[in-house]
Amino acid sequence: MIIRDTVLKKDVDTDKEGLIQFIIDGRQVDMEFEEVQSDDIGYMHWDTEYWSALDDNKFICTFSLNGKHSQEYVHYNMGDMAYYFNPDKAKVVHIS
Repeated sequence: MIIRDTVLKKDVDTDKEGLIQFIIDGRQVDMEFEEVQSDDIGYMHWDTEYWSALDDNKFICTFSLNGKHSQEYVHYNMGDMAYYFNPDKAKVVHIS
């Protein structure tokens, strides 16, 4: 998939694993969705996810809805990324 790198101002051809490596290397991956997303119980709603790394195996995802950032966040480990990190479902993905 072609992803826009907003820091280097160029397009990058990468896959899901490549995006995870960008996050581990200290970059942030932002994913904007066409429709509002929700958690399993309907507590949180968002249209944008912001993924960062705490270390090589721990990740944090923060959220926003209609441009307003939520105070909620979720921690994930590398094993969780296969299920919860879904750039293929996003309409726009940026590396920042």
